Amino acid sequence: MNERQITALLEVTRVLAAESSSDAVLSAILTRAREIVAAERSTLFLVDGETRLLRSHLALEVNGQVITLSVGQGLAGHVAATGEIVNLADAYADPRFDRSVDQQLGYHTRTVLTVPMRERGGTITGVLQALNKETGGFTKEDEEVLVTLASAASIALENARHYEESRQRERVKRDLEIAHAIQMSLLPTKLPLTNAVEFAASCKPALAVGGDFYDFSEIENGRTLAVVGDVSGKGVSAGLIMGMVRTALRTEAYRAQSLAELFSYCNRVLFDDLAQINMFATGFTVAVDRGGTTLYYASAGHCQALLYRRRTGDVELLDTEGLPLGILPDATYEERRTTLESGDTVTLYSDGFTEAVGPGQPSARYGLNALVAAVRRHGHLPAEDLRQALVEEVTRFSAGIPQSDDQTIVIMKVR
Repeated sequence: MNERQITALLEVTRVLAAESSSDAVLSAILTRAREIVAAERSTLFLVDGETRLLRSHLALEVNGQVITLSVGQGLAGHVAATGEIVNLADAYADPRFDRSVDQQLGYHTRTVLTVPMRERGGTITGVLQALNKETGGFTKEDEEVLVTLASAASIALENARHYEESRQRERVKRDLEIAHAIQMSLLPTKLPLTNAVEFAASCKPALAVGGDFYDFSEIENGRTLAVVGDVSGKGVSAGLIMGMVRTALRTEAYRAQSLAELFSYCNRVLFDDLAQINMFATGFTVAVDRGGTTLYYASAGHCQALLYRRRTGDVELLDTEGLPLGILPDATYEERRTTLESGDTVTLYSDGFTEAVGPGQPSARYGLNALVAAVRRHGHLPAEDLRQALVEEVTRFSAGIPQSDDQTIVIMKVR
């Protein structure tokens, strides 16, 4: 390499080291490659990791066209397949050169120098070409220069790709944090205050955003309503649907004459949207009268609620007929009722509790029986203490295994 080329390479290395964008790196490579070896044009082909096709990036694009080649096809494909350095004084005289590319671009290649690009591990990631030396043919010095530039370019592209992936992860993380904050803001900020009943509630998504929710409403005849819902799936999509379901329930809660009517209305409103995206939502809702003596309840395909009887220490399973929302457009629902006494406790929960995974046997689940036993042990506690006790029991069972589903719980205790 002559002094001019060495100086130019040092300069381009500094430029590449300063760039964090793949597009900027590509632009710098193509421009400097053409200048350093005194060529009319430079072309860079990158290997697509999934399709194993070569896609061109041209310093001076003709009609914005992009050339796509298979590894092994044409001169660039040959170098990508073999890792050879190919320096042709007469491109058209070599059978490896594909003239159709010139025809496609309206260009005439006379001389061409093609070198492989390798990542740190040695894998070929692309090909760098210089076309039509301004005077004569490409020299051994040009080969050294282009090989050195290709090596620096490959490292710079790898660094830029890692940087962009890191930036993308940060953007996704930030977006999920915002989505999580929005979802949490949709949950009640205050628990209902009544003379007859005390409440406790929590929702812990498995991901930053989940499909579980709970809500409270004051409805007709002075009754207080509580609901726990669970949208199929996880992540942002489930979180968006959760917002729709919650809004529908809250809107109709003030008008519905029964909990069965409430679920029927929500199913009609949401069915088309849920069916279109092949999703559904389950829910269990309870309402207690002003005196805390009568409990109304209805289910839309949700986990059975647990009713702890203080007088006997027994736990009853509450359930009604009803499909999840979004399964059938004309689904019907059922409301039932039971009496309550002082100290009785109702527990609503999502399947993130019963389906919690623990150590030991493969796919060991916490299960309904364990949850019933925990409610029986701790049912005498105040609402918030009971909630904490149930959450701690499931956490101990999981023994550090990552939470696989959203965990939502609502406790309603008669004073």
